[in-house]
Amino acid sequence: MWEKIIALGTMILIVLTSILVWQGFNRPTINWPILGAICFVVLGLGFAAILNFRTARIRSQPKPPTADAFHNPHWETVSNKEFLNETVELDGKRFYRSNFVNARFMYHGTAPYEFLECGIGSSVIVSTDNLACAQYARLERMASSLPGTPVTVSIDKYGNVKPDDGIKVKEIKSDTLQQRSFALCKEIRKFLNEIGPQPTSQEHGAVADLKHSGVVRDWKNRFESGYRQRFADRVLKIRNELQAHGLQDNEVDHYLFNSEFVPSTQMLRQVVEDLLIMAAHLED
Repeated sequence: MWEKIIALGTMILIVLTSILVWQGFNRPTINWPILGAICFVVLGLGFAAILNFRTARIRSQPKPPTADAFHNPHWETVSNKEFLNETVELDGKRFYRSNFVNARFMYHGTAPYEFLECGIGSSVIVSTDNLACAQYARLERMASSLPGTPVTVSIDKYGNVKPDDGIKVKEIKSDTLQQRSFALCKEIRKFLNEIGPQPTSQEHGAVADLKHSGVVRDWKNRFESGYRQRFADRVLKIRNELQAHGLQDNEVDHYLFNSEFVPSTQMLRQVVEDLLIMAAHLED
């Protein structure tokens, strides 16, 4: 709106300035009405610019959450994921069978969140940049510190007060086999992302094939040396510990005990997935 006003005012200013210049060439004296009109337009443009700046600042501020975002949420489902030393955005997300260790929960207060069959470590930090949420958390901490701790309540989608059933999650104890398995799998995934897939070549011919074979050989050497130095012993140790708990996977054993090492990102990713599934079945 204000952009259109400023554009129109600028055009008027150009026209009036042209008239003033033309009048200056034809008359020895200044045409005061025209000069006054130009000053009026300039002042109007300045006032419009100020209003436009204020309006832009107001529009740039984040909109407060609406009731509909909580009554009819649009969920983003996050399933079977391990969060280690990460900041996790909660708003509008439904976490299913995910685990959080040394994580920071960030809640902006714009939409609800859910945890379904998740595991959460004791070192998790909860934070918010929403002042209303921060004030409520402060009030709840104060109330819970009073003798005879009062029952925490929440509001359903119809505005009725109801007892808070709490968030049913499983605590992940520090330095457990499950936690070490999750951490190892996360590191291997990072390694696979860093090394990338096996190089391919679109060129043909003896020279291209020779050059490509050298590139592939270098990639395989980096893959095998990196895996053996950083993960081979640790994966075998985790595999043996899982087996001691009655958890075993044939694909993991085939990869670990194969007489010839196969530098395959696809196979190693499958090993990681199988280890994660076995670790998720561990009892506390």
